[in-house]
This record gives sequence, structure tokens and C-alpha cells, in this order.
Amino acid sequence: MRGKSVIFAVSIFLVVGVATLWAMGVVGEHIASHLGGFMAERHVLWHKERVLGAVNRELALSKMMADSVVLQQWAVAEDDPETAASARDELQSFRDIFSARSYFVGLTKSRHFFYADENAGRIELDVVETLTPDDEDDIWFFTTIADPAPFNLNVDHNAVNGVTAVWINYALRSGGETLGVVGTSIKLTRFIETFIEQNVRGLSTMLIDGSGFIQGHQDPTKVERNVIARSDAVSAGIWSLLESDQDKAALRQGLANLKTETSETETLFLNIDGTDLLVSIAYLEPLDWYTLAMLDPGAVIGTADIGAIAGVLSIALVLTVILLVIAQNRQVIRPLFQLTRGAERIARGDYDVKLPVQQRDEIGYLTGTFNDMAAIIADATRTLETRVAERTAELESLSNQLSKYLSPQVYASIFSGEQSVEIASKRKKLTVFFSDIADFTGTTDSLESEELTNLLNHYLTEMSKIALDHGATIDKYVGDAII
Repeated sequence: MRGKSVIFAVSIFLVVGVATLWAMGVVGEHIASHLGGFMAERHVLWHKERVLGAVNRELALSKMMADSVVLQQWAVAEDDPETAASARDELQSFRDIFSARSYFVGLTKSRHFFYADENAGRIELDVVETLTPDDEDDIWFFTTIADPAPFNLNVDHNAVNGVTAVWINYALRSGGETLGVVGTSIKLTRFIETFIEQNVRGLSTMLIDGSGFIQGHQDPTKVERNVIARSDAVSAGIWSLLESDQDKAALRQGLANLKTETSETETLFLNIDGTDLLVSIAYLEPLDWYTLAMLDPGAVIGTADIGAIAGVLSIALVLTVILLVIAQNRQVIRPLFQLTRGAERIARGDYDVKLPVQQRDEIGYLTGTFNDMAAIIADATRTLETRVAERTAELESLSNQLSKYLSPQVYASIFSGEQSVEIASKRKKLTVFFSDIADFTGTTDSLESEELTNLLNHYLTEMSKIALDHGATIDKYVGDAII
């Protein structure tokens, strides 16, 4: 395998090297696109991990809040003092562990809205307001309780203080009934500012939700709020920046691919706001948002640098082949050889095999799995042997006990398989022999009970041996008589 790998690597180097050097002059203008695509992908993936790390924690806590039996009981019996006291303690604990140190609760039955943030000391169940469907700011509540989804997210940008927050609206449900909405907020201003304020030449960024509404942009006026109650997504948001129906269809397909986990990122060319841009997109699943990094390929690298890149690429290819051979020998060939020897030991019946796990990759995982398999086989083998020994001992004990109640020939015929054990009537010619001690009554009158017992035990034991030696079956003992 090592030789084949070297030949394969060298062949790849020759083919790729020659093809790359030839193609540099023809497709040099596309290098900027490829590099730009890589930069854009790295950027959206980096931001995706940062945002998801913050959001997933708050989503998990919000779900715990929605699943709280204490809060569900309070939502039904809001005026009960004991239930309210328990709910207050429960809300205090959630307020203290949320990152923003804030929470909100809206109850379906009374439409009361409760809220507390980091400025609140001891939590009190003071009604902040009564929600009404006629108030535009309250539409989120009635939309959430009518939505069968367990939760939704609503972005709010405060133009006065420049803060963008996402509100996690989690339905408080019990037995299929929506009792209210609970949740918290996550201040995304820092994440959005880090994402959209870039020093990379030609790179611009954007955050959109699942419908295409813009949630993060260099221009805060383009950020759209309270979008869960809006139905104009087709003509608003990012769709309003795309003039071509072909670009809109391509973007929709890219978003669909990301949502179905066909790929981690989607990169495509779009004309956005009149400029041809290379766009890389990543999906933020819990938020149902997308991060977009838009790059002008011509601003990344000029065609004058193609020659230098070709030289660097040639050296890089050579080093790649060398490092590939070295790394493959250390990371793949040796561990596989070690696994092969371990498998051979198991094939020989040596199940006490434990290979050292020296890597944290697929080979290391395979080695660990191999160790687990060997341990399971060894344990199963030992367990099976123990069980067989136990069953054998049990059968021997049972056999010995049965032998005391059966004649030797009957016992032997049953356990040799010559005679089956079944309940059935049979006719046979038998000889029945009755034997007792002559003048037993007169003899016993002159004996003590201990002497009589010893006499009978000795007599019956010897008579039984004689009977069994001749193939008889002892039916019963009646006093001094044997039948």
C-alpha cells in the first residue's frame, strides 16, 4: 500500500502540476474567484460557529423553561399564592443563568406579560402589560401561540441605542394546550458588528432570516424587525436587491440545499444591487438564518501575480507530496498494520487485545472501536464459558439427584437417549418380588430402638444393592419389607 500511495501521489503531482502550469495562463482570471470563495466560506463558517455557540445554549435553557412543570401549573392557576411563589423562585433561577440575565413570560389565559432583566434584584411577579392582538408590538405573542412550531425567533433592532437582539419565543405547552410563551433575549450586536465590519478589501457581509429579510447589514436601516408577522418576503429583504429572476432562483436553490444539509456552505455568483459578486452562504439552523459573505473577485488578486502564484504552487505541490507520503506512513500505514496484527490475534483466539490509541482522527476512532470490539468478544467468551460451566454443573447435579430415584437401567436408557421421557401407558411383563425379615416382630421385641434402626438401615442398604445390581427397580420400603 505504501508503494502504491507513493506512485499515486507522484502521479497526481505530475498530472496536477503540468495541468496547473498550463492552465495558469488560460484561467488566471479565475484564481481570484477561487481564493475569494475560500475566504468567503471561511468567514461565514467562522461566524456561524460563534453565533451558534451563543444561541444553542440559550435555546436549550429556554426549552427547559418551557418544559417546567412549575411554570405550566402557574400558567393555569396564576392567582394561586403557593403556585405563584414556586413560579417566582423558578423564574429567579432561570433569570440568573440566562446570558442576558433576563427573561419574559406571556400567559395565554390572562394575556399578562412579565419581564425582568439584569437590573432587577429579587424577582417579583409584577404584570408589565396586558397583551392585545391589536397592538403591533404584541403580534409576536399571538403569532407564536398560533404556530405549531415549538419556538420561533424574532429580531429587534433598537435604532436609538444601536442594539440588535434576537428574542427566543418558546411556546409553553402542556397536553397539547398552549399556555403561554416564555423565553429570553440574546444581544447579537457584538456578533453582527464583528461580522459586517471587515477590513478585507472587496468583502461585504449580510445576515438574512429564512424568508430573506435582512437581519444584519452595514446599513442598520436595512435591518427589518418584527418579521414573524410579515408576509411580504417575496418582494422585500434580499430579494429586493436581486434584479434577475435567475439570480433569485439560484439563491433559493442554494438556501434550500443548506437547509436540507446537502452542503455546509453554498457559493455562487449573484448580481446584488447592480454588482456581480461571489457570494458564500452558511445556514444558522437554530435561528433559521443565513450568513452571507459577498466578495468582489477582482479586488482580491490581480492577474500580475499569476506568475508568482504558479511558482509558489509548484513548490507547494512538491512539499505536499513529500509531506503526504510521510504523514500517510505515520498516520495511516502504521496504524493499519497494527490493526491487522490485532485482527490476526483475535483470529487465533487471543481476545485479550488492546491496541494503543495514538491519534484523534478516523484511524484513532477505528482503533478505539477495534479495542471495544475485542473487549466485548473477550467478555462474551468468558461469560459464555462461565454459563456453560454453570449449566453443566446444574445438569450434573440434577442427574445425580435423579439417579437416586431411578434404577440404573432406566436412568441409563433415559440419559443415553434410548428411552424418551413421556407420560404414556405401556404394557410389560414384570416380576414383582416381595421380601421381608422372618420373625421380625419377635426379634424387635428384644431390641432397643437404636439397635432396631441400625439393623434396618444395614439390612435395607444391603438388600437394595443386591436388587440394583440385578437391574431391579425398588418401588417402596414397608417396614422391614422391600417391594
